[in-house]
Amino acid sequence: MKVLLAVCAVAAACSPQIDAAGRGAASSDLVASNGENLNGENLNGENLNGENLNGPFSNGPGMALNVDHALFDGATLNGRTLDSVYLDGSMLHGFAGNNELTGFEFDNARFQATLLDGTPLTLRITDVNRPAFGSDVWTYLVQFRDARNNWHPLCLDADNDAVYAIALDGRWNYGRGVPGGGDHVVDPASFTFACKGLGALGKCVSMGYEPWATLADGTSLAPYHEACTRALRADYCGDGNSWTVNGRRIDLWDSVGSSSRRGRSGSSRRSGTTPERPA
Repeated sequence: MKVLLAVCAVAAACSPQIDAAGRGAASSDLVASNGENLNGENLNGENLNGENLNGPFSNGPGMALNVDHALFDGATLNGRTLDSVYLDGSMLHGFAGNNELTGFEFDNARFQATLLDGTPLTLRITDVNRPAFGSDVWTYLVQFRDARNNWHPLCLDADNDAVYAIALDGRWNYGRGVPGGGDHVVDPASFTFACKGLGALGKCVSMGYEPWATLADGTSLAPYHEACTRALRADYCGDGNSWTVNGRRIDLWDSVGSSSRRGRSGSSRRSGTTPERPA
């Protein structure tokens, strides 16, 4: 896996002598020689996706519930079950009979999802935002339904205002301090709503590491996105355990020109179930 100069502290961070209670107390978790901050995203945090690990209904920035992943299968739109749904980059596509659905047409779509503990729940999209100029990142305002059939925002900022999410293919291992912790899991049946700006998954997309994109020379940005998520969280051991604190200022550097947007091609990778167009 490509590395964003996060290995400088591997030996120290993985040492058994380190006191976990004092992690993040050092003056800097990540320092790179170029002194640049990518796109103003200079604040990191401990969470992979803004997950609220202390229980349901977040009271502050993060994900209100610990959603592990959402499913393509069983998606509905205005009460009709879709024949297929898939991601092209971060834009949702699907078919309902002979009708192809893209982008804005997924407003009011519903998806089945699973919490980290395996509990099922329902998500719905209440708004779709087109990409900003020069970007191909679509964002979605997502809500979840509670046991009383009330709907609540999935992603919340510090003022408890709803935050948009980015749809990413597959799912992640949210384990900490375990083999495979923090890994991206390739799963064609699932996708992840990453809270924009609230966790490493969404932040790294905003920094230009779009996992569906490739550079002009064909280099995939998927491994750079995964390396970025570990760098932001100071996951030096590659086991999902974060060695940073919220608000830590960091600089990033990579081997593809600092900001991965430079020289990037427009190609993307599809995920999900993508059958032929119905006859």
